[in-house]
Amino acid sequence: MRIVIVILLGSSLIFAFVGTITNRWYQSTSNGFTEGLWRYCLQIFTVSTSPTESFCYKQPYLRSQAFAICGIVLLTMAFFLSIVYFYQEQTVRALAYVIIVMLATSALLLILSYLRYPRNR
Repeated sequence: MRIVIVILLGSSLIFAFVGTITNRWYQSTSNGFTEGLWRYCLQIFTVSTSPTESFCYKQPYLRSQAFAICGIVLLTMAFFLSIVYFYQEQTVRALAYVIIVMLATSALLLILSYLRYPRNR
């Protein structure tokens, strides 16, 4: 059972990381822009040799970015603590409780990073 927990935590860490760094949080095919937590990109349709040109700009959403970074860091720490918990010979309940609290806090921080993200475009 412990190995399943470690595998699930590892996959959730990968999915959370990819979901946080992608610039596809919002996408508009009619206006030609994609928007993520860290940057947004505009596609300019031109008549020159290349049909589209992309211009990317940094996002100024520091609160959402801070929540996401803290959530990823806590999830990473919980992942490494679960590996330590997996290799322990004796079951330590306190470590299990610490991992559970860290997971709940990281999930809350990742949700808050999405909720604090402005959707005004």
